[in-house]
Amino acid sequence: MRIVIIEKHQLRRDALRALLEQAHHRVVGEAASVADLEDSCRGLSPDIVLIGVPRVDEAWVRSVRRLNVQAPQARILVLSQTGDRGDWMASLQAGASGFLQDSASAGNLLAAISVVALGGHWTDPAAMAERRRQAAVRSSFHEGSSGVLTRQEEDVLRLLWEGARNRDVAQRLGLPLPVVLRSRRKMMQRLQCRSVGDLLRLGLQRGLLPEPLTGGLAIKREAVR
Repeated sequence: MRIVIIEKHQLRRDALRALLEQAHHRVVGEAASVADLEDSCRGLSPDIVLIGVPRVDEAWVRSVRRLNVQAPQARILVLSQTGDRGDWMASLQAGASGFLQDSASAGNLLAAISVVALGGHWTDPAAMAERRRQAAVRSSFHEGSSGVLTRQEEDVLRLLWEGARNRDVAQRLGLPLPVVLRSRRKMMQRLQCRSVGDLLRLGLQRGLLPEPLTGGLAIKREAVR
């Protein structure tokens, strides 16, 4: 396959190039960002555009859509650092044919390239399994509660779990501080929690929050018991 690599970090580009060439693919171009390659992508005639992205935003989505216009024959495969559900959906809406986390194995990446090149769509199996698990947990939790958390409330809850203060939550979500405080209050009322600690503990127990993976995060878990 003729492949273009778009990845911010040179070391990552070098590693991807080595892997792809070892698998007998041809890397015909590389760039640090989608915007750097938009005008020249048509001339490279790639079969696959492999895009490494730390976080999807609106500017990135617009760039990918323009890339689709410049090289309509190319299939886009997104290699995400976060594996976030929102990034996955935004990538599909931008025209990507595949999405997997950069923690995926080399075998999964090469399999994704083969599937996407043949006109199929690919989502990392591990990411899909985790999304199904979270959806099942949320469904069972919501059935047993007095209401369903909105997407905004889930975002607020997640940032609180990460240790962000109310003002930091408001800034990161682009919301007025009173809206964040109201969302927190509604969640506590709906889930019958007396404190933020109770709210975080319940969110962890019900699978609405990720399990701590390191010793440093374990301290946070102790704080909400």
